[in-house]
Amino acid sequence: MAVQFIVGRAGAGKSHYLYEKLIEKSLKYRNKNFIAIVPEQFSMETQKQILTMHPNRGSFNIEVTSMTRLAYTVFEEQGFNEYKVMDDLGKTLIMRKVMEQCKDKLTIYKSKTSMPGFAEKMKTIVSEFKQYGITDDVLNNMKAECDSKPLLRHKLNDVEIISDAFNEYIKEKVITTEDVLTIFCKYISSSDFIKNTYFYIDGFTGFTPIQYQVLELLIKHCAGVKIAITLPEDEFQSLRNAYSKGNNAISKYELFNLSKDTLWKLKDIINRNNIEQQETVIVGEGQAPYRIRDNKELTFLEKNLFRNNSSKYRENCKALEVHSMSNPREEAAYVAGRISELIVDKGYRYNDIAVITGDMDGYYRYIEEEFSKNNIPAFIDHKHNIASNPFVDGIKAAIEIVEKDFSYETVFHLIKLGFLPIDREATDVMENYVLQSGRRGFKSYGRLWEKAYKGMTAEELDMVNQAREKLVEIIRPLREELKKKKATVREYTKAVYQFVQANNMQRQIDDYRIEFQNQGEISRAKEYEQVYVTIITLLDRIVELMGDEVLTIKEYKQILQAGFESVKVGIIPPGLDTVMVGDIERTRLKDTKRIIFFMGVNDGIIPKAGQAGGIITDTDREFLEKNNYILAPTATDNVFKQKFYLYTIFAKLRRRCALLSASQVQTGQQEESLI
Repeated sequence: MAVQFIVGRAGAGKSHYLYEKLIEKSLKYRNKNFIAIVPEQFSMETQKQILTMHPNRGSFNIEVTSMTRLAYTVFEEQGFNEYKVMDDLGKTLIMRKVMEQCKDKLTIYKSKTSMPGFAEKMKTIVSEFKQYGITDDVLNNMKAECDSKPLLRHKLNDVEIISDAFNEYIKEKVITTEDVLTIFCKYISSSDFIKNTYFYIDGFTGFTPIQYQVLELLIKHCAGVKIAITLPEDEFQSLRNAYSKGNNAISKYELFNLSKDTLWKLKDIINRNNIEQQETVIVGEGQAPYRIRDNKELTFLEKNLFRNNSSKYRENCKALEVHSMSNPREEAAYVAGRISELIVDKGYRYNDIAVITGDMDGYYRYIEEEFSKNNIPAFIDHKHNIASNPFVDGIKAAIEIVEKDFSYETVFHLIKLGFLPIDREATDVMENYVLQSGRRGFKSYGRLWEKAYKGMTAEELDMVNQAREKLVEIIRPLREELKKKKATVREYTKAVYQFVQANNMQRQIDDYRIEFQNQGEISRAKEYEQVYVTIITLLDRIVELMGDEVLTIKEYKQILQAGFESVKVGIIPPGLDTVMVGDIERTRLKDTKRIIFFMGVNDGIIPKAGQAGGIITDTDREFLEKNNYILAPTATDNVFKQKFYLYTIFAKLRRRCALLSASQVQTGQQEESLI
């Protein structure tokens, strides 16, 4: 076995070199396995690239996979099928339940377990602790270091209580996705499949501690490993000199910190296990990236972007454009117009173009609407939750009517959502009547309302009673099931499902989808296309995970709410020739682009400002890091990480780049970004 690193600038051709070697060796050793390990979102593009490069356009001994899917392959080989793997939705549902059960034991978070979104935050930190190897023993040591930080110690103690309750609940039932790699580590050394496989690792900017454990075991037991890392030759040489002297003085705030840290840790693994290391290959040494060698502006940009020097490009610049717009919608309209012009007049393909923003939540609807007006096919790499969708909201509102016994707020919240057979006029008249009479409670709504108030006609009173009867008829079956003593989650969920069916939600949702489609509101149409299936899937998962549990109505509603908050919907790429629209952190451009439009190039968006509100704050993380406990990056760390991501995105350019900023966004007046 041997390990070899492939380094070079972004865009130098490292991936091409790596896959060239993979194909070459796979043709020579047909009885061996050759696996390219890439991030999940790269798998299809990598398969396409290898198939295109392969002389036979395919091979039975080559596979492209992620680290997690590789684990499943080995589990199958080893006959390991004891547990089901729980998805994010399942984790959120169970987290919401166990927090309610153990809240009396909590100190800091006792009053917050029912807050919207808190289950998601707690699920995130519990998952993070698993990814970063924070075991019970490590957590106890962390708490012992917090004498000067009593608030942090209490927070860690609460996290431990909730985490223990979560792990106890799923014990011997399911495992989490974070547990998959931990279990994988136990099987690598005994796997004949691993011993017969060469691995080619590409597309990663860094690894979590559990991923490093997997890599160490793969390096020890597989046939060989090649790893591509983005690091220019001068940076690599300085790192090699520092490593030879044992001087790990890598600044976390330099552009290539991620690459240097990854390389350093991998070299430690190699030396610790006495593994052979082949000579490092520097792709494109001494040259600009091949795709921009004829473009002086982009070559200068790649060499100097975010570097600590004062170099300036003094010639006329045609490859970079800067535009200032009034607002995000104007930015989107300009980009859509430019793309149409490039396609019609300049011979571009849609696949030659990418649109990147640091604020997808704030921009994606404008992009979708403007692209739809211009008939521009696009894959928008974004998912959003459906918790505020009227039909989802309606399910929660119906349960609240039962829980709060037909209070004014809950009744008219449901009716005004618009999917019950009660028209607007009847709703207004009924609302005025209820406000004047103070009517509430199922018993009151179940009786005829006979008293007419001043100025009210007999016809209006009859209209009110018809609306009242419709509401009671709709809610009564749901109420009968939810009010049962010691009702199980299965019984609650069946009642909710019957409520959905009785109100023809599937047909109504599809009617909205068609209406949005006809109006050109593509994002809304795509959302409604998935709403019904999402609702039914969530109900199925709740029954699967906790069907026999006995809960109160309030507890059930909170679990349902947590589930809807955690579910996100997106769209499938409409075709190969599409404009790629993504954000800085999530989207990785595998293909080069002739032009990239950066939207929202404003301060706090690119690079993106840190988001507050996590369980463990940035101050907590910095304190723990000083005591050698490494967790996920802080907001400040992420700003520098985003600079690296920006550098790699700029490296995908072949012709030009347009930077667009808005003087006004939702949060008010904005300054231009530092870039």
